[in-house]
Amino acid sequence: MYLWVVAKVENVARDLFPKQGKHLGVRVAVAFEPGERIDPLFGVIVREDAEPPYATIIRLDDGRHVIGDECIYSTDTGALARPEAARGRIRRVPR
Repeated sequence: MYLWVVAKVENVARDLFPKQGKHLGVRVAVAFEPGERIDPLFGVIVREDAEPPYATIIRLDDGRHVIGDECIYSTDTGALARPEAARGRIRRVPR
């Protein structure tokens, strides 16, 4: 048996995709809890919508993918280990 889940977003279709932001393809440091900033994971932003639905997806170096809402990430790959340098550049989205 197959299950089809339908979620309709106005600007996402087979031949239509949201405009992508300026960080697409950029390497990022990723943590899941503030204490992990000392030893972050690393990855690349593979989707960063600049318009609805505003999704961000990061492909971690180990092959897993995380949604931007699930983590703390920074384009300054050294910033997570240096919280004072990261002020204003770490994006934390409430869960």
